[in-house]
Amino acid sequence: MSISFETFSNALKNNPDKELNFYLPDSERIPQHFHITDVGSVVRNFIDCGGQTRTEQYVQIQLWLGADTDHRLTTDTADKILQQSQPVLNLLPDLGHSEVMIEYKRDLISQYPIESIKETGTEINVFLGNLDTQCLAALRHEQDVRNQNTSACCSASGCCS
Repeated sequence: MSISFETFSNALKNNPDKELNFYLPDSERIPQHFHITDVGSVVRNFIDCGGQTRTEQYVQIQLWLGADTDHRLTTDTADKILQQSQPVLNLLPDLGHSEVMIEYKRDLISQYPIESIKETGTEINVFLGNLDTQCLAALRHEQDVRNQNTSACCSASGCCS
């Protein structure tokens, strides 16, 4: 399960002036001179292969490495950036429960959900996870079969075969 914006924001607020570290899914730490270059509210409307429309929402935070390798963000600075972003973040209907996605470029630009946050005496360590793709219609079909729903989504369309 991914960390909500409220949980992430509270971790920053409740731990003032600590070092902020992000760890990629392979345990590699994002270099400490990262910048938070933008914070956005994302609402995505789409339709799955079974014809069901869906909506998802999340907070996207972009991390970027500049040439200034002495740059360091503390939890206070990151919290101030989030506070400045409130006009955009408040566009989300359920901001507090929205997931946080971290956008970062290694070889490719990728998005990572926050899996956990660990607090130490001097640091806040944010551990990122991987995203997976999944046929949502197939998941709905499996759930319909478990619930003995005879109008399973994929029986007519063949999308799950």
